[in-house]
Amino acid sequence: MPAHTVLDRQVLRRILLTGLDDVVHFGRHCVGYDEDGETVTARFADGGTAQGSVLVAADGVGSVIRAQRLPHAHVMDSQTRLIYGRVPLTPELRDALPPAMFSVFNSIVGQDRTFVGIAPVEYREPPTTAAARLAPEVALEPAEDTLAVMFGRRLDRLGRSDRELRAASGQQLREMVLEQLAGWHPLVTRIVEAWTPSSVYPIKVRSSVPIPPWPTSNVTLLGDAIHAMSPAAGAGANMALRDAAALATSLTEVAAGHPLLAAVDGYERAMADEGFRMVQFSAANGTQTLGADPLPS
Repeated sequence: MPAHTVLDRQVLRRILLTGLDDVVHFGRHCVGYDEDGETVTARFADGGTAQGSVLVAADGVGSVIRAQRLPHAHVMDSQTRLIYGRVPLTPELRDALPPAMFSVFNSIVGQDRTFVGIAPVEYREPPTTAAARLAPEVALEPAEDTLAVMFGRRLDRLGRSDRELRAASGQQLREMVLEQLAGWHPLVTRIVEAWTPSSVYPIKVRSSVPIPPWPTSNVTLLGDAIHAMSPAAGAGANMALRDAAALATSLTEVAAGHPLLAAVDGYERAMADEGFRMVQFSAANGTQTLGADPLPS
């Protein structure tokens, strides 16, 4: 079995943002872009703009940039919903879990395709201690070992609308899930009961519909902005990181004299091939496990 390393997204995000205070700006909503020869200008809701040689749409499944750049690229609702939360991995809970549960993502599926996923998030070294030893300039908040726990079911079997799910508090979502899990193994319900309410939120599971290759320009895309996928394969964040690394490599070649559009074209062909392959694989897993609507053929 291949080895896996689990990373906490907030810790990774804090590490990646270190030293970029003058580069990364928050609180600005992109509403579109304009192209003028070799220059692309991003437009923001506050009236401001930003110019550059390349615009990268990394704005997620609801990407404004994708809607303008590739208006024929659609995202479909799988009709499944997830409720996600964190559970502190206390010594008592650790003792109650079978040892095998600490090495993999654990999927528990009921006969009616109700789903519970349990993933341990354990630090080899406390992040604050590791930062102090390896990178004192990185400011991290204390973090504890947890279980990432998600509940999944088709929307039409939940008995709640999307509006009700969004309006519910973490505690209300927890109680709703416990109702859905009536009669399940007591260890599973014990874990859900331990959800930290402030960490619990609903997710609408959506998937991009794969499209054929498109003409390259100096506006490109990565991650969920182009190949959003069901979490049923656990690959979405990994694919986004893969895209970012590949695009960074391509743009580094441009800085060394390689033609821009040729570099972006090479990146996009490989990104789309692998990204849409994983979209289809994840969607098939979601259909088999949760009864999610299949991707259009």
